[in-house]
Amino acid sequence: MALLTVFLTGGQAEEMANYYANVFPDGEVTDIFRTPGPDGDDMVVTASIRVNDTPILLINGPQHTPNESCSQMINCPTQEEVDHFWNHFVGDGGEEGMCGWCKDKFGFSWQVIPAGFMDCMSDPDPVRAGKAFQAMMTMKKLDIDALKAAMDS
Repeated sequence: MALLTVFLTGGQAEEMANYYANVFPDGEVTDIFRTPGPDGDDMVVTASIRVNDTPILLINGPQHTPNESCSQMINCPTQEEVDHFWNHFVGDGGEEGMCGWCKDKFGFSWQVIPAGFMDCMSDPDPVRAGKAFQAMMTMKKLDIDALKAAMDS
C-alpha cells in the first residue's frame, strides 16, 4: 500500500508545483495535467511533484483556507537546512509560528525540525527533557544548539 500526499490548492497547483520544486533541493515537477477550459484555453487540473522520493499531488479545486490541523514535517539533518526551509517559507511571504511551525505563502503549514530535536524532547532525564521543552516553547524557528544548551543549564 502506498500513501499519496494531496494538497487542494484553490487554483494554484502549477505555481505551487514550481515553488516547491525550487525550495526542495531534490524537488521536481513530474507532471502537469491540463484539459480544455470553458473558454477553450487549457487549464491546469493537477500538478504532480516528487520530493525526497515522495510523490505529492496538487489539485486545483475550490478556494479554501488551509489550517494547522494538517501539516507537513521536514526532518532536517543540519541547522543550515532548517534555516534554508524556514527562510524560504517565511521569507517568500509566509508567516512564522511557534515551536518550529511556519506557513508558506500559500497558507500551508510546515514543521521544520532539526536533527536531534526528538532526542531532546524524549531525554530519559525528565528534568533535561523539561528544560528542552520549555526552551522550545519560546522559539519560533527551532535552534538545536539552543535546545541542547537549555538542557545542560
